[in-house]
Amino acid sequence: MFSHPLLRTPISGEQVLLYAPTLGQSWILPAEGSPDDMFVQSEAPLQASPRHLDLTLLMSYRCNLTCVYCYEGHACMQKLPLTTAREIVSSLIARHRDVEKVIIGYFGGEPTLCTDFMQEFTPWVRHSFPEKKITVAMTTNGVLSAHAEKHMWEFVDRVKISMDGPEDIQDMHRRLKNGGSSFSAAFATMQCLYHERPNAISIRTTVTSTSVEHLPRICAFFCKHFPGVRQQYEPVMDSCFADHEIATVDMSRFVDAYLQAHAIARKYGTKIGTSFAR
Repeated sequence: MFSHPLLRTPISGEQVLLYAPTLGQSWILPAEGSPDDMFVQSEAPLQASPRHLDLTLLMSYRCNLTCVYCYEGHACMQKLPLTTAREIVSSLIARHRDVEKVIIGYFGGEPTLCTDFMQEFTPWVRHSFPEKKITVAMTTNGVLSAHAEKHMWEFVDRVKISMDGPEDIQDMHRRLKNGGSSFSAAFATMQCLYHERPNAISIRTTVTSTSVEHLPRICAFFCKHFPGVRQQYEPVMDSCFADHEIATVDMSRFVDAYLQAHAIARKYGTKIGTSFAR
């Protein structure tokens, strides 16, 4: 089942544009059929390149945080079997034989809860397709076990950390399962990874109706502590599983705040982005 919130826009009588804001990806698909069926049948996102194949593995819905805007809290705890992942990736690469570069993205849930999976899958995919340039990436909330932090660079080349800003914003949005603060752990992970490989990390920030007015301050916070690290800002869209009182953002407010943040980032020589302005 495709769990990400979807926006459908008719293009013609036979086609629709299907947009997943949380993935920042769009597909042109047949108008008939269910979103699940259409997603499975869709082979080429709009940003696909003949030399570039971008695959995301949703390994599990398990997570160690409780975020106010989470749309996956209802989901099962089942994990993606390693054999299934190998079959899917092998099949897709075989169907795109001409691509030179393959990006494998570990996603969740929280992927560092599946380090055993990554430690087996990463060497397998590199060994199985030596003719391809393989890049392995991961999106994590930064609240890691000691094991995951120690072995991070053994199974990934790039890390995107989902962190929503200074302590007051981070803990308003993203708390531990026991209700405790997640800021110190996520910030410490950011500092560690930045010290080790500053060019291999980026930041993804989710913006809610409560935090949107603080977006310039959030941007300045990251620019000061992690100079040069790219920042990605995504507004929360309507979701039946999100807390609408705090989550869904008025887009005009988001655009105004984003432009202010963009001006701040330029002063620091930092790049920021959003899937709404490529």
